[in-house]
Amino acid sequence: MRILYAISDWPAQLQFAQTMKLLGYEINLAGNGQQILNKAISWSPDIIFMTLRLPVIDGLLVTRMIRRQSDIMHIPIIIMADTHDAHRQFACLSVGVNRFLVLPFEIEFLLNTIQELIDR
Repeated sequence: MRILYAISDWPAQLQFAQTMKLLGYEINLAGNGQQILNKAISWSPDIIFMTLRLPVIDGLLVTRMIRRQSDIMHIPIIIMADTHDAHRQFACLSVGVNRFLVLPFEIEFLLNTIQELIDR
């Protein structure tokens, strides 16, 4: 399974990538929202993980852009946030985010969420 992943915290991004690789996932890292869009088109991930606060294009806008592209609009998107904010969660879900996860979370919860979204 191919995961496209981008958050603004580089050490956390590397830790996530290493963990997911050990679990057998193929990971492609993006440094900003524009790279997410470009890699979603060129690499065709099975799922996208990102935060809202990204350089160049933020998470909400890149989600809107992905949902307008017929060849990638089907890819599940998970937003990860440091705090729970009902307004922010609603904004994410209204533009097409599939799940809004609050950090930290258990790896088992994450794996179950991935499987649920892929099985749709």
